[in-house]
Amino acid sequence: MSTRRLHPSRRRCGVVLPLVLVGMLLVLTMSLVLQQAAWRASRGARTQWDAQRGLYSADAAVVRAFATWPADSMAATAIGTRVNRSVSEAGGWWTGVSIVRTGPLTAVLHASTHRARDAGALGVGDAGRLGDGTRIQRSVLRVVRLNPPAIPILAAATMLGDVALGAATLDGRDQLRGYDPALDDCGPWRDSASVSAIASVAFTNTAIPVLYGSAITLAAATVAPMRERFDIAFPQISARSRRVALVVSGSVASVARWRATVIQPALGVTVNGDSRYVGLLAFDGDLIVHGALRVDGLLVVRGAIDVSTGTLEVRGALVVRDDSARGSHLGARVRVTYAPCLMGRALAAVAMPTTSPFGVFNIP
Repeated sequence: MSTRRLHPSRRRCGVVLPLVLVGMLLVLTMSLVLQQAAWRASRGARTQWDAQRGLYSADAAVVRAFATWPADSMAATAIGTRVNRSVSEAGGWWTGVSIVRTGPLTAVLHASTHRARDAGALGVGDAGRLGDGTRIQRSVLRVVRLNPPAIPILAAATMLGDVALGAATLDGRDQLRGYDPALDDCGPWRDSASVSAIASVAFTNTAIPVLYGSAITLAAATVAPMRERFDIAFPQISARSRRVALVVSGSVASVARWRATVIQPALGVTVNGDSRYVGLLAFDGDLIVHGALRVDGLLVVRGAIDVSTGTLEVRGALVVRDDSARGSHLGARVRVTYAPCLMGRALAAVAMPTTSPFGVFNIP
């Protein structure tokens, strides 16, 4: 009797073990799922943080580019040519900055920050855990307007004083199509607008000039604001330019193209030799030309200008302040041709960038 009663209980002793194993597997599965979800959430948060950090780094690169704007080298770079920089940062981050002029006084600034991490790489802040491969890239694009000092340019030759006008040739049309592409980088497609040939306070004709465009006599109410603008703009030009003296031979020193130069004389400058300058050339006083001076860009004279015997050729624009009211003289061997692209490129060497709203008109 007792032997028969023990057999059924022996058959039921192993039934609980499979249930325990199944329960343990379920708990283990749930633990793995929760751990995987937590790990993925942590990785997603880290990726979002990295993406935001990349955007901040690209934005900071734009700020640094504005603070260290290379005005002279940008003017020396043709339209469409990129100026590239790159910076390597801690944690595998890399930031590249690209600047390209799209017009005489416009540019596009592009900053891009990225970091690539292979699968299984140990990242900073990952607590030594292995993760998936990620690639973060964020870019910031800014359209930049180059703001030069607001020097008044009203015509091919702007004279803020009296002028004795001889048989000079003054052309207010933009007629430089097909000109040297190393200088005029606007190309054949450009704005065809024209300006006046000359604007002055008062004219005295000593001969018959050749004018392509009108000759404007500035009203008294207009002259004072124009002179004030010049007096504010000239120190800014001087501060952003290299200051040199005239060489012993009486000619302008040869410098790299599209650099801004201010010649500061004691009383005045007399150019006796043959000189050619490409860019912005300014004289902080009177200018007397006995030799030959050619400027591709912008010629600015704070004093008066006297070219009664010499040769002066300007492709771009001429601005004369005549602050001592001595009066200027433009003789028969003077030729000033308005060229907005050359003038704008010369001004780019002293222009500061801004992202304020602006409009650009272009004829395709």
